[in-house]
Amino acid sequence: MIILSEIWNSKILLRGLKRVRVEGRIAAYITKMGIMQSHVARMANIEQSKFNRAMNGNASLTGDEVEAICTVLEKEPNFFIKPSFMNEKVD
Repeated sequence: MIILSEIWNSKILLRGLKRVRVEGRIAAYITKMGIMQSHVARMANIEQSKFNRAMNGNASLTGDEVEAICTVLEKEPNFFIKPSFMNEKVD
């Protein structure tokens, strides 16, 4: 198994030829689910200001930070990377 942080580019992941900006997808999911950004940042142990900048597209997250956010949201990192993101039913 390849660890996400081992292949992480702090800005984007390459999936085939398509560039995927994970921070924007995480922000969209958090908004859709009605989750407070401050709650996710606190639970993922990420500085609030950095988390907000990342969700607004003004900063990047590390692989470890993405993994921590995924743990808080109870989602696999692949959920935010795959092409069908947000096209399926979200619990």
